[in-house]
Amino acid sequence: MAMTRATLLRLLILLAALFFMLGSLLFVLGAVERLVDLWERSLALSPVLAAGLALLLGLFVAATLWLIWWIMRPPRRRPREETVSAASLDARLARARDSGLDTGAVDAELEELARRREAAELHIALYGQVSMGKSSLVAALLPEARVQTDVRAGTTRALQRYLWEGPRGDRITLTDAPGLNDPAADAQLAREEALRAQIVIYLCDGDLTRDQWQALRDLAAQDKPLIVAINKIDRLESDDLARIRERLEQGLAGRPRLQVVAVNTGGQEEMIRERPDGQEERVLRPRAADVAELIEAIETQLLAGSDKLDGLRDTAILHLASGKLDATLDAQRLEKAEALVAVYTRRAVLGALAAVSPGSDLVIQGALATQFVRELCKLYDAVPRELEIEKLLRSANRRVRRNSAVVLAIAGNGLKAFPGAGTVTGGLMHAVAYGLLFDTLGRAMVHNLRTRGQLRTEPTADVFESLLDEDLLPRARRMASLVLKRQGRR
Repeated sequence: MAMTRATLLRLLILLAALFFMLGSLLFVLGAVERLVDLWERSLALSPVLAAGLALLLGLFVAATLWLIWWIMRPPRRRPREETVSAASLDARLARARDSGLDTGAVDAELEELARRREAAELHIALYGQVSMGKSSLVAALLPEARVQTDVRAGTTRALQRYLWEGPRGDRITLTDAPGLNDPAADAQLAREEALRAQIVIYLCDGDLTRDQWQALRDLAAQDKPLIVAINKIDRLESDDLARIRERLEQGLAGRPRLQVVAVNTGGQEEMIRERPDGQEERVLRPRAADVAELIEAIETQLLAGSDKLDGLRDTAILHLASGKLDATLDAQRLEKAEALVAVYTRRAVLGALAAVSPGSDLVIQGALATQFVRELCKLYDAVPRELEIEKLLRSANRRVRRNSAVVLAIAGNGLKAFPGAGTVTGGLMHAVAYGLLFDTLGRAMVHNLRTRGQLRTEPTADVFESLLDEDLLPRARRMASLVLKRQGRR
């Protein structure tokens, strides 16, 4: 595998850093020697002069330490993304509908928001992995609640909804979402329901795994009222419970709407009992529930007032709807981008077949490739300069030259997959190779534009080269089929 430009650049930077550190060490040793000599001379001349020199050295050291801190200081926390307003989302939806985009998922989200506003209900979502005791918590909180089952379109799992009239007369809907790590469940369904709720209870039963931490941080980043409930506390020592609390509070520091509580959701526990005949047997017995601290935390969150909670809910749902619109738009762009890649790949193949002589070197055709880059950038609302397009094509062609022998060999193998093709000539191989290059360049550009939103020449060229290292034979066979159909040989 050829060394990429990025890898070579990192090696050069590493060597330069090593030489710089060695030179710096020699410089420091020489400077220390000169300072010691200067200090001895100043002491011999005048104590006042020595004190002035010491002051200057102190100021220099302080300035150096400040500079090091300024360079190495942690980056500032990024501000929360701009709030999505109903007006801005409506404007985007109107443009999307005008372009023929299917906005059904976004419309359904906004309709659900309107329904919840009209019903004036308070929604609390239970969130967490399977086997954390969510069902037992529901039974402990709402022992006489009526149960509703809400199966959302496109899912095979149900959201269990429990209706409860709170102590202050609040109409509360408690939603038990599917477990995040349940292979048969839709984790996205649970996350979306958590975003729709005014309050979220995240249930765990001890130290969090990496996946649990990530899910919790993602949820906390939405700035929603969040209660982390540590379950099964009867199995934990007091020191362990205090340590888990501390880790959670430190790991989610800076979240004003976060509370950490300890609960015991009840349910059943297994125990070993000795029978009169001396034999042991395993039996289940009820475990006493203790959710007082959780109820107190819910009441504390409710003190913020329904207007405040509803506002936070509305903001989260508008972000959720905006994200769905982004995903739908991305899917539409990706479909159009793949169609563009197919069109220009075909043009590259036909152009190579029409050439009088294929030449000995593979070079991505300039005029066709330039138009190809422009079309893809236009699709993603990117406006590249002509110099950027030229730079990308030059960089891509350098990588083509390093891999041309391999690409031609794969093109030849692709043609050999068709026994009736006859003799594989250089012109046919070049046509297949050009098709591979345009297809690969298109894939690299789509990847770059989707992730970065603009044309970045070197990252795109690096992805282009990495894609050339993949298994190209299946695509080469498709290009060969196109070439042979054009030639009337298949």
